[in-house]
Amino acid sequence: MNTQLNAIQNVQRRILQEFIRICDQHNLRYYMVEGSLLGAVRHQGMIPWDDDIDVALFREDYETFLKNADQELHPPFALHHFSQTPGQIDYIARLVDTTSYIETSYRRNVEHKPLWVDIFVLDGFPSGQLAAKMRKGQLLYRKLLLMWSDMDHFVVKRAKRPLYERVLIRLGDGLHTSRFLSTERQLKKMDRAMCSCDAGKTGWAVNFMSEYKWRTVCPTDWYGEARIVPFDGFSVRIPDR
Repeated sequence: MNTQLNAIQNVQRRILQEFIRICDQHNLRYYMVEGSLLGAVRHQGMIPWDDDIDVALFREDYETFLKNADQELHPPFALHHFSQTPGQIDYIARLVDTTSYIETSYRRNVEHKPLWVDIFVLDGFPSGQLAAKMRKGQLLYRKLLLMWSDMDHFVVKRAKRPLYERVLIRLGDGLHTSRFLSTERQLKKMDRAMCSCDAGKTGWAVNFMSEYKWRTVCPTDWYGEARIVPFDGFSVRIPDR
């Protein structure tokens, strides 16, 4: 294994264990998601060539984690979230190791950031066809305005994009949207939109900030109480189904 990748994965495992410690302390239900879920099932740990870890909580547990993490995290760990971390403009919360840094390339600049674990939030999704279309439109509109508020940050380098994304990016550049859209305001509006649908009431959930967006829509009971599986020498929670 590449020595640098091995070092990155070791730090991320430690961050994950700190995340789990706080979740267990407050009886919060978290789940491994994305590639981390695949790794937990197929490799009983991180995918050998993967360089990130993704976890998710339902909204209520997510908010409880945000409320308590800063007070209870052990150094060198810290929580980065736009609501409480100056300069943090990603919607996804991140638990970071402040002693380890990695170079991250954006469209026009390079930033040095502490290594992190992404903490996604599971929000509600309507079961009705019309309501589902309206929910999709609401969230996509909010995400578009957030992207337009800081094009250099949110438009990351990607080998291939759908035509509609390329058109919207060019439109944002042409209109210089970053000049008149406040990222702070758009983050707050995005948060209100995300919170506006309760998964507990609809019985359906979505991890909208996931790369897979609508493919993550599923009944909430698919997550359930979670199953415990081994993960690189310790245990983690995965969805029931």
